[in-house]
Amino acid sequence: MGALGTGAGLVGAVHAALLATWPPAVDEGSYSHPFNASGFAVSQAVLTARDLVLAALLAALLRTAVGRTRVARVGLVSSAVSMLVLACLEVASVAMGGSADLGAWYGLASFGVGLGLVVAGTSAARTPLDSPWLRFLPLAIGVYVFAVLTPGILAGFAAGQVVISGWMVLFARLGWELARGRVGPRRSSRGREATR
Repeated sequence: MGALGTGAGLVGAVHAALLATWPPAVDEGSYSHPFNASGFAVSQAVLTARDLVLAALLAALLRTAVGRTRVARVGLVSSAVSMLVLACLEVASVAMGGSADLGAWYGLASFGVGLGLVVAGTSAARTPLDSPWLRFLPLAIGVYVFAVLTPGILAGFAAGQVVISGWMVLFARLGWELARGRVGPRRSSRGREATR
């Protein structure tokens, strides 16, 4: 799952960079900007696949030391479900075209991912892990939603794509840590637990 998560994060980062630089085929106010309707459908299909893989990546953290506590598991499940909601919104945006503004729903789902990872990440940050990246990345990804992603999206389309690309890079790094297999508690921590 780690390798797939890395790939999904990198695809998401490249996709966001392309959106920020693609010569617009329609006005910026169009629901499909910067693509025409068919290009938008392809773009959303890529995003749907990305979100589904990232949801699975977040769920995979349940099998690591990140999900050792009940609070962390609740946070991870919440973030994975919120990512699935984002995947559903990618499909809905194509089906509904310009007939509805889904921006608020995208925001709520993104907040769900962020809040869930802040909860899980706070617990993980207090646990000595084999990988310092795995220890702090969930919290960093969650905080990023509120500190960087949301202000960037509110700043405009191009800025929004830049901060989304950065968010995806963090997910790619998370996948890389899972792929390396360093997902357990630090040995000294194991030893303390064994003596309890």
